[in-house]
Amino acid sequence: GNVNPGLGWGTVTRPLAKCGQSTKIISSNNPGGIVEIFYTNSPTNAFIPVYTQGAPGLGIGGYDLFSDADRCFAFDFESNGFKDYLVCYRPGAGAVFILKNNGRGQAPVFPTPPIFTFSAVYAQGDQGNGIGGYDIRSTDDQAFAFDFN
Repeated sequence: GNVNPGLGWGTVTRPLAKCGQSTKIISSNNPGGIVEIFYTNSPTNAFIPVYTQGAPGLGIGGYDLFSDADRCFAFDFESNGFKDYLVCYRPGAGAVFILKNNGRGQAPVFPTPPIFTFSAVYAQGDQGNGIGGYDIRSTDDQAFAFDFN
């Protein structure tokens, strides 16, 4: 229906975390929830936000992230060892954005966080045509990255 169900956000600490990453739930509101992702390269373990956005939020790189159906994954498009591209897509709507992190390479100097600025290198909004002949019109559609070579 036309209801925004409550969200049950939670954090999980993985024992293999080696860069001091942490997640902080600021608000579980729907819409308008806020989640902050942190990492640290400091010996004091003071956390720095990697990407943060307050409510009501506008998404990332032009992709609004307004639907519960939204899916995203990172990948290394340039084979340079950095997963500095995001694919955000909305099954059932034909929406696909490929976003590039234009800030990679600007290494953080503690306590300054790294610069993450995403821009769309490919954009199909709602009721778009998907990508490469794959229309993403079914709500069951899924996408993933892989290294063919």
